[in-house]
Amino acid sequence: MASAQIPGDLVHYANVASQIRDGWTLKQAERALEALQRAETAQGGRDYYGAIRRIRKQILANIDAQWLPELKAHIESRRPAPQIIPPMSATGSSTRSTPWKMEDFDLGFQSGSRNSLMGKAAFSQAGCIHCHRQGGEGGDLGPDLSQLGRRMDRRAILESIIHPSKVIDEKYQLTNLTLRDDTELSGLVIREDSRTLRLAAGTWGDMESDVAVADIERRQLSEISPMPEGLLDGLGREQILDLLSFLETVPAAQ
Repeated sequence: MASAQIPGDLVHYANVASQIRDGWTLKQAERALEALQRAETAQGGRDYYGAIRRIRKQILANIDAQWLPELKAHIESRRPAPQIIPPMSATGSSTRSTPWKMEDFDLGFQSGSRNSLMGKAAFSQAGCIHCHRQGGEGGDLGPDLSQLGRRMDRRAILESIIHPSKVIDEKYQLTNLTLRDDTELSGLVIREDSRTLRLAAGTWGDMESDVAVADIERRQLSEISPMPEGLLDGLGREQILDLLSFLETVPAAQ
């Protein structure tokens, strides 16, 4: 496991190890958790990072509880140091009373001419980081944006933020459920079999619930994106241009 380099191999070996219930040593637990930590820096979708979380949880459940503080300290000591982001200037923020529109922006700036640190800060301020990964950081509720610059130009990127419901990736499309007792639920289907459907709801998809398939009266895909409109309205024009530059830049291979 220690010599594995391919993210898929790291996850596979850790998953196999997680099935071992007894006989763990502290060193074995450290190696398994380190493998997951390395795999977590790779680019992937919601299912990939969800699998890593589940495997880590299973490993921690199998080991001696007295090791947990030491393991946590060991893993934290190997976590990459976060990049320091300068604070937003007061002049860069926005208190707009009307939403930003596509025609409000000149998108002809030269690649590499914007402030990447300010773009990264705007990525956090607008809330993008809660649902999306960029360069190994962020959440996994929405698509990984690390390769976004290879798939979309900056105009398409801006349009997808201003009008998020215009095109919705089917893997991240909300499902609306009406149950037999008239209860209405909405969220992302993260797992399903013939008997049970697991739905992730909440602002950041952090509230999971199981629904019996037999209790579902009606089911349909939502035409409204889980990504809300107006995310840019708390940013100034220059911040948004820096954000676009940040999003279209493909991070160096890790």
